[in-house]
This record gives sequence, C-alpha cells and structure tokens, in this order.
Amino acid sequence: MKISKLLPSIVVIPLVSLSLISCGGEKENSESVSENTVEAGSVVSKFNDLGTDLKSVLTVEQVKTLLEVKEEIKTKSLDHKSYGNVTYRWPSDRIEVIKVGGSEMKKKKNNMVRLSVPVEIKLYGMPDALSAFNHQYKEITPEEMEKARKAMAEVKARRDKEAGVTPSETEKKAANSVMSGVAGAAAKLEYEAVSGLGDSAKWEKSGRILIILDGDKTLSISCDISDDSDECRDAAVKLGKKIYSSL
Repeated sequence: MKISKLLPSIVVIPLVSLSLISCGGEKENSESVSENTVEAGSVVSKFNDLGTDLKSVLTVEQVKTLLEVKEEIKTKSLDHKSYGNVTYRWPSDRIEVIKVGGSEMKKKKNNMVRLSVPVEIKLYGMPDALSAFNHQYKEITPEEMEKARKAMAEVKARRDKEAGVTPSETEKKAANSVMSGVAGAAAKLEYEAVSGLGDSAKWEKSGRILIILDGDKTLSISCDISDDSDECRDAAVKLGKKIYSSL
C-alpha cells in the first residue's frame, strides 16, 4: 500500500509537541498545541546582531586556534535567513563503518563543526521562551513516552471517526509504526544542561549539537571532532563562548 494513501489518517506530531504531551502541561490535547512565537518586542536576543554571514561570526582562523587544528580546514556555507549554516571540515584518524546491505565499508571520518543561523523559538503554548526551551530540549521518561503514545493514538482515532474512516488492519499497523517511530526518535534524545551560555543551553549528546537560548532565539553549534561526546561538547562550548565575546 502506498504511503500517500495512509498520510491522511496518520497524525504527524513534532518531537517538541510529543514532549509537551508527555509532560502533561497546559496543552493536554495535541491538537491544541499551537506553534505561537514570542510577541514582537517582548524579548531581545543578542543573536539578532549575528546576521547571516556566519563565516565572519566564526572564522576559520578562530576554529583552528580554539580547537588546535593543524590540518587544512575546508569551508562550505549555505546562505539563507531561516536555515543557513557554515560548515568546517578537516581530516582525522577516526574510522567510520558504513553498512550497505550485508556488507560493511570502512572509511576515514572527517572532523566537523557547523554553525547554523539563529532561529526564533516556538512557544507551543508555553508562557515564555525559557519555559518552551526547557520543555523542548528535555529527556523523556518511559512513563511520559507511554502517555504520549496514548495521546497520539487518541487523536488519530478521533480524526478517523470525524472523517468517517474505518482503517484496515494494514493501515492501523502502518500508523502505529509511524507513531512508534516518532516516539522512538524522541526516546533516543539525551540532553545535558550547559552553564555559562545565554539564558539556557543544552548539549544534545547523540546529535552532538550545542543549543543556546538567548532571548527569543536559539543558536546551534554542531561539533563532531571526537568519538568522545564530552570532548565534542567542550569544543562546542569554547566556540560558543568565542561567539558570545563578539556580541
């Protein structure tokens, strides 16, 4: 069966909404969770001064100095006001294993640092940016995950009833698989609080991303320079503090 046929009956919920549902906050029903943003002028972010020329915000020379890089660094940038970024890569001795079918291929893995343009945080029904940030970037317990699964299933069942749709067993299994996938992805996220940066900051361990909140905007710094997540975190924090020193 084609996925397109199943999409109308599948509830697509962002991971941040999943977190809000699981926490049993003010918006118990996922349909009532809105992506409202902070009112204009209510808060001021230092990130407003960064602009989109990220190569000047974090230069190659700064990366080389702060992270003690001796190799040549290659730069790639994407200029866009919403999802622009600048990426720095250089060789390493690390090996990554790529699995294709039943075979494996080993190749050297480049070190990487990526700075993304600041984005305005969505409130999702929370009273302020800090509350929204702490809800969106939190670890979800097994109990909260089960609550979220049930809430998603209830919303889907209600929408099916309103549309007069009776899903087949195949469609039910497909929808459950999608919802389990969303929940499973959220369960793998581990966030660690980082002090000394912005209004709040979190280190996302599996993705190796430092997310910093300042006012109504977040700044993300991806850092994959070691197989040790703590080393990557410390390097990202160095870069974050350097960026703050210029604001």
